Amino acid sequence: MAEPVSIASAIGGLITLSTAVLAAGYKYLNSVSSAPEDFKSLVRETASLNAVLSQLISHSLSEKIVPQIVSHTLVQQDVLQDCEQTLHNIQSLIRECELVSGQRRKNAVNTLLWPLKQKEIIKNHERLGRLCASLHIAISIKSASTLRTLEHEQKRGNDVISGLARNADEIQEQKILDWLSSLDPAVKHTATTLLKQSGTVEWFLHEQAFLDWMSHGKLFWVHGASGTGKTVLISSMINHMIGSPQDQTGTEALAYHYCDFTNPPTLDPTEIVGSLVRQLALQMDKIPLTIQTLYHKCSGQSPHLNMLFQVLDYIVKQSFETTYLIIDGLDECPNRQLLLGGMRQLCEASHNTKSLKVLLSSRPEYDIRQALSETPSFSIEPWHVELDIETHVRAELAKMPKLRALAVSIQETLISDLVKRAEGMFRWIQCQLDTLRKLRTPRALKDALQALPAGLDKTYDRILNSIDEGDHEYVLRMLHWLVGSERPLSFRELAEAIALNPGKERLDPAERLMVAEEIFELCGSLIRIEEDQTIVLAHFSVKEYLLSSQLAGKEYSLAKFALQADFSRRHVSMCIISYVLSIGLKIQSLQQDLLDEEEFPLISYARLLKINRFQDFDTVGPWMERHLFADQSKDNEWLLLVDYVKAPAPYEYNYHVAGFVRRVLQCSLMCFWNGHMARYGTLANGSKMARSARRVADLFSRWQRDWESRENAGVVAQGICVSRFAPSPLCTAAAFNYTHAIRFLLANKVLVDGNPLFHFYGNPLLRALYSGNGEVVRILIEFGANINIQSLSSPRLTALQSAALRSSELVLYLLEERKIDTNMVDGYGRTIHHWAIHDTTISQNLRPFSARLNALRERDVDFLDVSRLYTTILTLLDSVKRYSTVRYHHDYQLLFKCVFRSGADYLDHAAVFAEQDLIRGKTIGHPAHCGLCGYGPMGGDIRGQRFVCLDCLDGDFCADCYANWKKSNGEMDHCKGHTFYEIPRPCWYQFGEGVVMEDGSTLPQVIDFLEEKFTALLKSARSQTAI
Repeated sequence: MAEPVSIASAIGGLITLSTAVLAAGYKYLNSVSSAPEDFKSLVRETASLNAVLSQLISHSLSEKIVPQIVSHTLVQQDVLQDCEQTLHNIQSLIRECELVSGQRRKNAVNTLLWPLKQKEIIKNHERLGRLCASLHIAISIKSASTLRTLEHEQKRGNDVISGLARNADEIQEQKILDWLSSLDPAVKHTATTLLKQSGTVEWFLHEQAFLDWMSHGKLFWVHGASGTGKTVLISSMINHMIGSPQDQTGTEALAYHYCDFTNPPTLDPTEIVGSLVRQLALQMDKIPLTIQTLYHKCSGQSPHLNMLFQVLDYIVKQSFETTYLIIDGLDECPNRQLLLGGMRQLCEASHNTKSLKVLLSSRPEYDIRQALSETPSFSIEPWHVELDIETHVRAELAKMPKLRALAVSIQETLISDLVKRAEGMFRWIQCQLDTLRKLRTPRALKDALQALPAGLDKTYDRILNSIDEGDHEYVLRMLHWLVGSERPLSFRELAEAIALNPGKERLDPAERLMVAEEIFELCGSLIRIEEDQTIVLAHFSVKEYLLSSQLAGKEYSLAKFALQADFSRRHVSMCIISYVLSIGLKIQSLQQDLLDEEEFPLISYARLLKINRFQDFDTVGPWMERHLFADQSKDNEWLLLVDYVKAPAPYEYNYHVAGFVRRVLQCSLMCFWNGHMARYGTLANGSKMARSARRVADLFSRWQRDWESRENAGVVAQGICVSRFAPSPLCTAAAFNYTHAIRFLLANKVLVDGNPLFHFYGNPLLRALYSGNGEVVRILIEFGANINIQSLSSPRLTALQSAALRSSELVLYLLEERKIDTNMVDGYGRTIHHWAIHDTTISQNLRPFSARLNALRERDVDFLDVSRLYTTILTLLDSVKRYSTVRYHHDYQLLFKCVFRSGADYLDHAAVFAEQDLIRGKTIGHPAHCGLCGYGPMGGDIRGQRFVCLDCLDGDFCADCYANWKKSNGEMDHCKGHTFYEIPRPCWYQFGEGVVMEDGSTLPQVIDFLEEKFTALLKSARSQTAI
């Protein structure tokens, strides 16, 4: 019979061992965020065992009863020995897969080994569960021994585990903070603080209205005319409050926000309130439970504005004695009524005048005046800021050598005149100083002072009138871009943009500025340069002036500069069509040369635009009417860029850019035809536009028939290898929701199912489902589309998978109205039931239908048809051999994922195919876009390293998003717990020409090797099935 001390010693040894296993397990989870759920459960079960053993120690086993009860439980049943063996097994399992510093390739392989050890994980998990149950029998037994040294060891282990747990908590908290808002008001605050002259703005801190708000006020409104320095005043007030003694006690909290018209996210009420909540949460010891609850309730999706206001209300009432909320520039926010209403309700709900204080600043716009008519306010009048303006003028004049050299009396007169005429507007002062900087003589200075304009509108009038008439066209183009662009442009980008004339079919290099910096000479005080070297309008008042009806009603010399926001946006889109066409024609002129993208500074901007820019008939229609079929020789040049059965470029290394060009032009051209049908209902009204639209319709019909022709099968297949979006006219119509075009094509007896030999991308129904175009889906089914169609050569999506990646409504339509087959196997050998568990997006969209899908399921969730998988791989291998000259062969990516899913023996071989699509340049590019930040939504490249999710159907991260995912320890809702593989491999950079493997193998050799292997595997799988 075992002695009590020996049993206690054995338990102590197990505690030490289990603590070591736990520490290793948590360390692995922190470093390999994609570890499977089974392993996480194994770690949790180990923690349970550790806790049971600790309880045995704390109860201190008694000498008298140990031999009678414990010996039977712990010794005769070999519980302790089983515990030791199981813990050693788990320890070995972790060591085999742990990461080794500096060995990236080995680590990548080790990360992928867990799926192969799933049976071992499950087996050890079950054994731990049985052992814990056995040990619970001994929990109630008391003991006379203390084992204090073992308790100390246990405490040490718990400290290690607690440290790791705290690290995980910090990661989770950061994830929640980022979910609340991505805005960082400190950037704008710092930049604004630097604008303040020493000694200015201090007067406001002594105003009675401000002091009253600080002592017993709730909502307070500071308002003033445009350009009166409100933002600088607010930033100074924030700095004062941050440095106050009360703020250091921890009983007060401050959150602030700056609305900035040049940064659209700062104008979104949800982002604004989320930013305020985030700032308050950062000032607390721990993120409040109410925020965590909301985060989980929203499943990581953006919260509703009302929810955020409720959380804000809770924090104000429960967390601080006083909470200050400050929002500057409210008038720049288009949806400001939502903010105003929410803030007023927040103040009304706060009965204690000290618990919440809200300050809003804006111009006195009518709707804001009405909403805050009964709110305490302060109006910034000219006399308030007169001394501040004088201080500012003196400081600025001191920076101008020419003016500083003037006699003191002249300088004083200049200062006096400027301050007197400013009427409290710093913005007005800045514009006058910009003008004075250019003057060369005292006479010019005197004349300028006598002609100082009154107010900002007159100042802007003078700036526009001073522009040379020969520059008017360039200035107008620039203003269109500054108002209508998706984002601020750099010097080079903006200089390139103003060289584009929508009245011309393509870019005229002769219109480019010789010196980009001359942009400032064109517009002067109307624009400014940001810290990131982008160009923006100098002030919100400039944008309002340009968009105002007053400017449009002035004399023609000024009215010509009046803008409309929609027209400016269309101007940008038309310029991009011309630019894309120019890029395409340049690519066609290159026979065996790579396109130099530096020659086209706007190409990055163009590739990041959303495709819906070119689905607006009011944008595309005028451009097409002006340029289409105007010159037959030119038409033939650029229509070749659209032709579906032509190679996208003479040189295959330009295919990736050529594919982007083709997509924009196909979308725009079909938009012209479809839009004309939608607006006028006919192509036969005799107008020039109708005749052009009819010719376009005939072109697409011919291209569709050419695409379907067996004679062109080889060219079409090669084209599909490159075209990743819409390889046929019918697919273009399906992808872009061109319902009139698709009805026209189908009425002309084209193949409604496309050609299944040309896999997923050749099927219009799958394309429409994947794009979420429900009306097109119904039209296709009306014309007889097969909803259970399967590609013969691709692992890509079935109809239900396509729908589940985009829309729950389309899933419901397919399940209820069309009775789709849910047990159909795709090219990976999987069913929709597998992806409903493992793919992030599909899982979310199928969640409402889980009960129905389970009732329809005929196979195990993780059923794998290996024969189908091996057949797909062999078909794809044949395709890449058949079209070996295609550099960016689409099937490379499909092969990559298929071969990867075939086992750890083929990891390097799989990576070879992903690396064939790499686009070489200053940075490596990939023909894929990021699933998180959306980089490359026009088919543009992920730059640098690409991280491919091996669990999802389609999951790619750029390096930045993967780093954020990694920081979350793999717990980010998108691809939670999944496995990623980095492309390219580190060894790829050292390969010589033609080499694709570290053993010196070439691509043909890898293909031959895999063909031999998978032919044998397929034969074996089929023979086993036959048995």
